[in-house]
Amino acid sequence: MLVWVNIVRGICMRLYSSLGFLAFLGACASLSQEQCQNGDWNGIGYSDGVNGRLETYISRHFDACSKVGIVPDVAAWKAGREQGLPLYCTPKNAYNIGRDGRNINPVCPASQASALFQSWDWGREYYLIGEEIALLESEQRGIEQRILLEFSHPPLTQEQILILSGLNRELRRIDREIYRLENRQRRYAAAPV
Repeated sequence: MLVWVNIVRGICMRLYSSLGFLAFLGACASLSQEQCQNGDWNGIGYSDGVNGRLETYISRHFDACSKVGIVPDVAAWKAGREQGLPLYCTPKNAYNIGRDGRNINPVCPASQASALFQSWDWGREYYLIGEEIALLESEQRGIEQRILLEFSHPPLTQEQILILSGLNRELRRIDREIYRLENRQRRYAAAPV
């Protein structure tokens, strides 16, 4: 995780040096100046727990708040995080994380791993099928655009008619595949019970 934090810091520093990306700097900080000054470290920790943030995430808060001369209350943050983690470590949340195409952070008890992974995998399958459908729909739009551009001005030559026939066959194949995938995706449309 430390490598990831260093990568993000590096990205933030490179963006900081570029005036064109000054508006993006707020996204690099984990907290706003107001959040640092408010000092609700238990609430910040709770939110981080609900979002499944690793314990090392506090280092991002140190970085963000050091700019305004504030030091996070680590004990309050940890207590809040511990209260929030149970909301992250639920099968329904694991399913939603998978459905969004994200990975589960390793913050949950090992005793829950099997149930969480099963739910995550179910949601991940929904996501992956959706990605396949999106690719097919993109291919479909490309073929339809080609037909519109190349074959909408009669009379068509015999060669154009053959090409158009092949493209229409391909559109029907794509339609069948999308229909098949949509039916399969419906199976994963809700978290497993």
